[in-house]
Parts: sequence; C-alpha cells; structure tokens
Amino acid sequence: MPKIDPEPKPLGQLVHDAEVCTGCGICEMACSMAHDGLYSRALSRIKIHRNYYRGHWDGTGQYRADLCLQCPWPACMYACPVEAIGIDPRTNARVIDEEVCIGCRRCQKACPYDVIVYNHERRVSDKCDLCGGDPECVKQCPASGNGAIRYLANGLKNGRGE
Repeated sequence: MPKIDPEPKPLGQLVHDAEVCTGCGICEMACSMAHDGLYSRALSRIKIHRNYYRGHWDGTGQYRADLCLQCPWPACMYACPVEAIGIDPRTNARVIDEEVCIGCRRCQKACPYDVIVYNHERRVSDKCDLCGGDPECVKQCPASGNGAIRYLANGLKNGRGE
C-alpha cells in the first residue's frame, strides 16, 4: 500500500485551557451565530462538555472543549464520497463545501473526535473552518484574555504573537 503524505499543516489551530474555562458556552453561541445566524449549541462547531454537578466528566471540576484538530490525515475528508471537504487555501483548514455536500454524514461517522455537526434544516454537515483565521469563538470568549480558548498561529507559543 502506498504511503499517503499528510495534508498541508493549517496556519493555526484552536486550543482550549480547561483550567481557565468557566463553561459559559459563549464560544458555542458565537460559533453558531457566525456560521448559521442563530444561537444553537447543536450547530456549534465547538462543543463544551458540562456536568453541572462536577464540571468535566472526569470529576476534576473542569470543562472540556472538543475542537476540530485539522488532522494531517483527515478521516472526514477521505470518507466523503463527493469530495465536499477540501483545504482552504488561505488557512489550510479542512472545510466543507455546503454546495457539494450531500448530507450523507460519512464524514461525521469517520471523525475520530466527533466534532462534525449535521444541520438537519439544510441537510449538510459542518465543521470548524477556523473562521478564515480569525475565530469568532476566541474573540467572544470572556476568558480568552486568560487563555480559555486561543488561536495559535503555527510556530507561536501563545495566541498573542509571542
């Protein structure tokens, strides 16, 4: 079997710090509003896991965010039968072209991190596209100044250009 080269590395990625996150969900609302024009946790491309009695499911009292990792070998992209998932030339993010997507959900089933969402109204799959390199979830997070969610450009140690 031939070796498959990795897809181009994204120009940046989202990271989440569970020790700073308050679990407010504003990042989820900002995401769905930016992409779908409405506030909907179900449509958000970022998922905050909550247990209102203990915080994160492991009992640490922290919240966990599931984020698209923009995989080097994206199973979602390889599973799509119509090649609706491609590489954004501006950010190298793996993105879904809703005009091409047939809503089969194979990408959703293939994603090992369960971060692809299905829009029942439009009958298409969606995933994080890094908002063209300026993620709304980061801009709207009230704790982002403390690092709850950051967009790290490749080669940087933090989200502030340092």
